[in-house]
Amino acid sequence: MQSDGSGRLIDSRSARQVHWKIFCDKSIETTHIRTVNDTLVVKHRKKAKYLTSLRTSAMQISAYTISYALIYLYDFMEKVEVEDIIYADTDSIVYSIPDGEEDPLENSIGDLKRMNPVIISVQLKLRGDEGGGVQVIVDPQAQTEVEKLKRTLELRGKRMTAMQKRIEILENVQRELDRRIGNLQAEARVHQAVIEGLQEQTNRDADVIDFLHKEQLAYEGSRLCSVCQYRYDSAARTPHVLDCGHAVCGPCLDRLIIPPPPNQTVDLVLRCPVCRKIVYVYPARSRVVFSMIPGVLPVPPRDLDI
Repeated sequence: MQSDGSGRLIDSRSARQVHWKIFCDKSIETTHIRTVNDTLVVKHRKKAKYLTSLRTSAMQISAYTISYALIYLYDFMEKVEVEDIIYADTDSIVYSIPDGEEDPLENSIGDLKRMNPVIISVQLKLRGDEGGGVQVIVDPQAQTEVEKLKRTLELRGKRMTAMQKRIEILENVQRELDRRIGNLQAEARVHQAVIEGLQEQTNRDADVIDFLHKEQLAYEGSRLCSVCQYRYDSAARTPHVLDCGHAVCGPCLDRLIIPPPPNQTVDLVLRCPVCRKIVYVYPARSRVVFSMIPGVLPVPPRDLDI
């Protein structure tokens, strides 16, 4: 025989050996047969004795098992809950018994001593020279592992409980923060409305102040001489109004008068320093002004009641 990695080749001159390998040996399966000159070459491989998939159903297991005892194993698998089955193959199942629950196979496989916790392995003997039957094995090492797993599970359960409480506390804190944020936002909106109202009032007050300032400047300007820019008074700097409408003080009026030619009697004239117009000046100077009102005043704001 020769091996090619995926199977074996039968290369023999014995027809009996070839016949036995092809038709009688149930442990192998033929994959390819061909002839080379006067030699028959048969390629074969060993059959899988057991299924290796743990997720296959009991019906598929029984279809590949030559033992009639698998029917009982299928019945056992129905009685044991799916989450309690630890391992199952073609001739055995390993399951656990949770705390506070009865053994589902206690009445099926005989009188078993209850262990807490316990992992029971039920193995079915294939029918042969020894006969079929059920073999029950209690694994102490597996029991120790279950104890460790229980302690680990209990510790993780406590951690989960503590974590859940912490999550609840954080959620309560988050809700309190959200409530405070909502209150602060409401207060911020109220403060913003107050600030906007104060800003609007400030703008109105600024307009009034600007108007009053311009009005004051207008009145102050009307009390100043157009030429020397000194303030009028009731003494020497009395205001005098010219024919053109502009006013000057007494000393500036004397300086602005154009003297007449010698030996001539004419009306005195002068040139207005503001509009440059020639105007007459009466000798008696009776046009003295005692109240000055500015000719141009600023427009008051719309909100100001005058």
